[in-house]
Amino acid sequence: MTITGIFASLVLFFLLFKYWKNFNDLVLDPFFWICVSYIQYFGFADISKFPALVTDFANLIGFIVFYFFYSFSKRKIKVKFIYKISTAVWPIKILSNNRYSVFPLSRGAIIFFSIVFFSWATLDLYTNAVAYGSLDAALVRFYVGRPINEIPISTIRILNTLFTASVGIILVFRLNGVANKNLLCRQLFWIMIIIFEIVMIPKGTVGYVIYPLFIILIADAVLIKKKVLSGFPYTLYIIIFPIVLMIGVSLLTIRGGVYDRPQEAIEALDIGNWGKFKESSDQSHSIVFEYTEKVINMYGNQKEYLLFYTPYSILVNPIPREIWPDKPYGFGKILAMDAGATEESGVSFAAGIAGEGFANGGWVGVAFLAGLVGALCGFFAKFAFTLFQSPSIILLLIAFQAWLAAQYFVRGDMLSAWGQSVYPLIFSLATLWFISKTMRLLVRR
Repeated sequence: MTITGIFASLVLFFLLFKYWKNFNDLVLDPFFWICVSYIQYFGFADISKFPALVTDFANLIGFIVFYFFYSFSKRKIKVKFIYKISTAVWPIKILSNNRYSVFPLSRGAIIFFSIVFFSWATLDLYTNAVAYGSLDAALVRFYVGRPINEIPISTIRILNTLFTASVGIILVFRLNGVANKNLLCRQLFWIMIIIFEIVMIPKGTVGYVIYPLFIILIADAVLIKKKVLSGFPYTLYIIIFPIVLMIGVSLLTIRGGVYDRPQEAIEALDIGNWGKFKESSDQSHSIVFEYTEKVINMYGNQKEYLLFYTPYSILVNPIPREIWPDKPYGFGKILAMDAGATEESGVSFAAGIAGEGFANGGWVGVAFLAGLVGALCGFFAKFAFTLFQSPSIILLLIAFQAWLAAQYFVRGDMLSAWGQSVYPLIFSLATLWFISKTMRLLVRR
């Protein structure tokens, strides 16, 4: 284990000790999952050689600075400030003496949320079927397949936004189904979980496959906090966990193969081959560390530093490329193009906070980017913690988006992380503000 991995593990054990009587609060603490991500991406590597040791030191510096600014931001952000933001976009009290722990969904809301979810699933399958030539080819692309037709960036952004919304909708149906004993929501929840897996498995990433576990875990932690549940339903987890684990193992044993039809992928399954599973798993976990090492060895030696490139690329990103054809790409995109990806593709790589920070200005860049991202994630964590106390389904959705945003940046590729977390959150807040303002005007008339 690397020094960074050991340090992150110590913080992890501290959090386990801190929350040992309130496991639901541990689940809802984004920094617990941030530590898990640090261990996953940067905790296991051979640091016997000097370049890898320097990389590990950079990751350690990044983690410490990130932790300091995360904690500082989370502590200094006032709850009243979050109240003002939430009530400005959606006029409802965060804390309520209402008899509902979670406001029940109306039939119209259930229909609307269902339309959004099934629209995302249909659009995702259709888009990839067009990109890969057929639905069969799209279902067996497994992260490595090359599309026949490139997917437009605008379509990718729409899919990312709908994906975030769909994950939140599954969470909402779990909350409403359990808290208000709504049978329809419970049935739709499980139907959506199955469809979610069908759409996610072809992406070839185990993280997407295990998403349902996190959704259930987070929803149940919120319900325990609201005293709807007395504890986690471990029997349910015992049933679900082996199924999801089997899917993940199966995916890793066939990933990297070339298949024309789903039947060929099924025939190639080798669930009992734990050696192949471990090899594929280790490779997927170590690749971010390897790219971090490449970036640290490259910038300042073979390439000039891209001074403060990441904040600049995020700042100008909203400008359409049609207006500014030479608009800067995200750093993850630059890494992908260096590896042979085209400008039109949606492929981007990650080099962690330390790697991308180093490219932004050496060791000063590491500290600067880690501090900036840490403060931002600390704000999102406080935002999520506050809104999770609300009985409003809408604000619980916003809380979940903020909770996800607090964790998105650990892997690196900051512009991509920003696009998948901050933009959907801003879009949701802006949409709610517009709806609430419109409703107020209609009432006045």
